Amino acid sequence: CRAGLSVEMMASPDWLHYANVRFTMCVPAKAGNPSYARDEIRLTRELGCDVLVFFVQNEGLLLYPDGVSPQDPAVGGRDLLAEIVGEAKKEGVRIVAGWFGAHCQTHQVKTHPAWRVCRLELSGDETGGEMSIETASYELDTVCFNSPFRDHFLAEVREVLSGYDVA
Repeated sequence: CRAGLSVEMMASPDWLHYANVRFTMCVPAKAGNPSYARDEIRLTRELGCDVLVFFVQNEGLLLYPDGVSPQDPAVGGRDLLAEIVGEAKKEGVRIVAGWFGAHCQTHQVKTHPAWRVCRLELSGDETGGEMSIETASYELDTVCFNSPFRDHFLAEVREVLSGYDVA
């Protein structure tokens, strides 16, 4: 990361063009630490960054309570996202909420196995003749957006954007 942005630049509609961004995901083994949020924001600043992309879920489990998915037990019932946002505000760090999208969705795959991505192995004539499906295999923790997961995912995005001061 380069030197931090000025307050004026962070308020600009073009802030992303000038941002010094750090990406991080929650480490479940550390999430129970009461200083987790403060430590993450401190590290973000020490690295010279002014924007933190913080992934709001871990393996499909949320880092905040009362969402469309269950909360990750590693956070011990706390609202880790609110803690991150609060600490970031104190230090002038902008938070961008991040999701893994279709992969790293272990909880959804276990709960809704039909949502998984399916890879089809085709055999037959590649010149336009008959093709047949020989086998289908499923990705371990990847869900398909052409399933009800799409609506589930969008509901998570809506709840975070409407409930937290994040981009």
